[in-house]
Amino acid sequence: RSSRVRLAVAAGAATLAVDAANDGTWVECAAVALPPALDGAWLRRAHVGVTASTGQLADNHDVLALAVRTDGAPAAPAA
Repeated sequence: RSSRVRLAVAAGAATLAVDAANDGTWVECAAVALPPALDGAWLRRAHVGVTASTGQLADNHDVLALAVRTDGAPAAPAA
């Protein structure tokens, strides 16, 4: 079973939503206003990173897929 997470940044705000059962039911977890310093120029230079931790000595976390889109259009595939 896999879950999905969506981070949307638009109009000076960031919204985080989770589809826990991967069934298309998105639940908004957080919505924050971005400071003016995080404008469009900053977003164009931003990078995406993925990390996970449970605090246990050994645990596995798998990223099965990662899709990054800009302005609603799919981003170019990584080389």
